[in-house]
Amino acid sequence: MKEEEFEFPMIPSKRNRRKLAYGVGVNDAWYKTQPLVEGKKYQCPYYKRWNSMIERGYSHRFKEKHPTYKDVTVCEEWHTFSNFRSWMEKQDWVGKQLDKDIILPDNKVYSPETCVFVSSKVNKLLTDSGKSRGRYKQGVYLERGRFRSQCNNGTRKSKNLGLFPTEQLAYEAYVNYKYTLILQVASEQEDERVKNGLLLHADILLKTLDEEQQRAEKKAELEKAILDAEEKIKTAKEALGKL
Repeated sequence: MKEEEFEFPMIPSKRNRRKLAYGVGVNDAWYKTQPLVEGKKYQCPYYKRWNSMIERGYSHRFKEKHPTYKDVTVCEEWHTFSNFRSWMEKQDWVGKQLDKDIILPDNKVYSPETCVFVSSKVNKLLTDSGKSRGRYKQGVYLERGRFRSQCNNGTRKSKNLGLFPTEQLAYEAYVNYKYTLILQVASEQEDERVKNGLLLHADILLKTLDEEQQRAEKKAELEKAILDAEEKIKTAKEALGKL
C-alpha cells in the first residue's frame, strides 16, 4: 500500500509523554504517527518528512556524516509537527522530495517560504559530489594525469564529457553541458517556483566561468609581474658587477 493511501487510525496518544525530536521537534499529532497494524509498522508520510527535516537541522550525528548540513536549521514554526503538516497538505508532495535550496540557492533554513517538493530527478540534478571529486572543480576528476569531465543528469548515471589536458577546460565542458541540461529540466516544470529556481541556479553556474576567467587573468598578471621583477633584479645585479 502506498503511503498516501494509508488511513492512520485516530488512536488517542499521550502527547505530553512524547520526547522532543532531536531536542527541538514537538510531535503534537492527534494520532499515532507510527502505528503497528496487523503486525506491520506504518509511518505517517507527513511525520516521516517532518522528522527527517528536524534530523537534518539538529542531529549532531547526521551533521558529522553530512558536513554540508553543518549550518542548516528549521524555522521555529516548523519545530511543531502540526504546523508542518498543515503546510505539506497544501503541496504537491506525493512521490516527491522536500527541498530547501532550489527556490533560494545556498539557503540553510527549512521554512514555508523556501521549501518545495520536487521530483528525485530535479533534486539530484543539483547535487554537488564534492566529497568524491576531492579538491578539483565541480564535475572534474583527475584520471591518469588528465582531467575527466562528467555530469550528473538527475539519474544514477553520469554523462561522460571526455578527458581534457587542463582542469579549466574540463570544468568549462561541465558547465556548458550542465547549464543546457538545467534549462531543459526547467522547461519541463509546472511549478513556477521550481522553474524559476532552476533558472537562477543555471545563471549562477554560468557566471562561475567568468569568475574563473578573471582569476586566471589575475594569476597571469601576477606571474608576469614576478617575472618582470626578477628580470629587473637580474639586470641590476649585472650592472653592479660591471662597476
